[in-house]
Amino acid sequence: MSDKSSPKKKLLVVDDEPNIRLLIKRIFEEEFTIFEAENGEKALEVALRQVPDVILMDIMMPESDGLSALNEMKSHTQTSNIPVIMLTGVGHELNERLAKSVGANGYMRKPIKPQELIDAVRKVA
Repeated sequence: MSDKSSPKKKLLVVDDEPNIRLLIKRIFEEEFTIFEAENGEKALEVALRQVPDVILMDIMMPESDGLSALNEMKSHTQTSNIPVIMLTGVGHELNERLAKSVGANGYMRKPIKPQELIDAVRKVA
């Protein structure tokens, strides 16, 4: 936990489902300043502009999926060291290996228990 005098850390939540973004925002809004994006392309724009401390990103999204966005983020100097935890409804082991090979710091399957998500974010933030 940070004390009140220090600025909050930044969390970028990337998911095409508004309800998921809202749920995650409610879990973390007291501890983090939350930024949102609904696809990988917007996620890259926000990440480059805000340089969050951690990113939670869905894999399957329209326009630009999470793995493509992660790969792109890892190629930019200002975003390459940001920890990224992939969130997905897809439990394929291949996706998990691919996400980690592209640079993901974590991989969690939906539905996710709030405390497990909090623990995962605090571990990398």
